[in-house]
Amino acid sequence: MMNGEEIGWIKSQLKDKFSKGPYVGSALVYGALSSQLDKYLYEIVYEMCRIDQTIKNVIWICTQNSAKRTRDKVSEQGYDITKLVDNFWFIDAVSDSLKLPRDEKNAIYCNSPTSHRCIFSSVEDMVNENGRSLIVYDNLNASILHYDSPNALLRVLSMANNAIPEKNCIALYMLAKGAADSQTETEIQAIMDTIFKVDEGIKVVPSIGTDKYKRWYNLKWDDLKIITWRDTFSFERPLMYILLLTLIIANLYLTLLVVRVSVITG
Repeated sequence: MMNGEEIGWIKSQLKDKFSKGPYVGSALVYGALSSQLDKYLYEIVYEMCRIDQTIKNVIWICTQNSAKRTRDKVSEQGYDITKLVDNFWFIDAVSDSLKLPRDEKNAIYCNSPTSHRCIFSSVEDMVNENGRSLIVYDNLNASILHYDSPNALLRVLSMANNAIPEKNCIALYMLAKGAADSQTETEIQAIMDTIFKVDEGIKVVPSIGTDKYKRWYNLKWDDLKIITWRDTFSFERPLMYILLLTLIIANLYLTLLVVRVSVITG
């Protein structure tokens, strides 16, 4: 657990944020990579659920650690979120790609962090069935590695953030400094409604906002479930696509070769 002064500060900031009624929108926990950053995320999740009793569910999207490991880490820090909400669910986008066991009973498993149809359809089903939710995206550092460029991830995040209010929910993300270049990190902050900036301590700073991704501002939740490969690839690195095309052609050639050999030997 964090020290009393830090917890007290977070409580006061969140209480002020929620003073005008249930919070709807996006928020980012941002700071230097350390175990302390995880603790701030856990504390903010816990306090959000404690202060806002309209939050009925926590839906934790795992892109770095498996669902079981994430639950264990939260518990190890002393946060019993299950006492505050009706449901504590996970969407595990790690285990299948790493061939890890599906060992968390309250989890839905998706192939990877870019399996948008699986992730957003699962979130929608949980919200529709169980009500207002806090959606935790842990974390953006791991997700950046799954996209061909940061701009592709930014497009998906913009679409998600502008669809979240439709579901009367909160989206909470974590990003450690150094996961991407400074421009990308600034743009990630710009598409968030609120930023919890962690340094020596923690402070809340307003988003500077951006119009760069405004073509995604008016999309509805259903649009998230039909994101195409064009939305997740930017074509900013042509060499990557040359290599990808070469790989596809090579696999096709090998498949045809195997079929031909089978016919001849059969």
